[in-house]
Amino acid sequence: MKKIIWCLVVMWALSGLEGGVCDMSGLLFTTIPYGGQEYAAVVALRKEILQKPDEFISQKEEVDYIHIAGYLHEELCASALLVPEIESVKMQRVVVSAAMQRQGIGSALLRYCEQYAREHCFKVIYCYSRLETIGFYEINGYKISGNITYKNNIPHQKMTKEVQ
Repeated sequence: MKKIIWCLVVMWALSGLEGGVCDMSGLLFTTIPYGGQEYAAVVALRKEILQKPDEFISQKEEVDYIHIAGYLHEELCASALLVPEIESVKMQRVVVSAAMQRQGIGSALLRYCEQYAREHCFKVIYCYSRLETIGFYEINGYKISGNITYKNNIPHQKMTKEVQ
């Protein structure tokens, strides 16, 4: 049975939005297994949003990672991947469907990932943000860490947040 976790924090994450463009009461996040239909849908969403060729999205390495999917009224709208390390967890491939961006879903997804990290005794969550999304992470409490690095010729900035 798939473990589904309703995020009460979603309403908190969305409380600062003006006018609410859509009804978020049906928003939920859950972990999904590697492989299968849900995983295939997440990979398709990633490819659509990140616009990376297949060779840059290696799915073989993902077998032991934590796959997060977000659903709004049972329709896939967001996803992220968590890579456990010793005391930290790396968050990567964070996406929200184009039609659902700028409505608080991304912030709610980060809160869910942070809560997951806390519940699994990680002290820090971090990611490598494209330069154009640094502001989004800063608004959500992430701090710039280190210098800009390049991944597939795209500049990225490490962003960190303490969760314990």
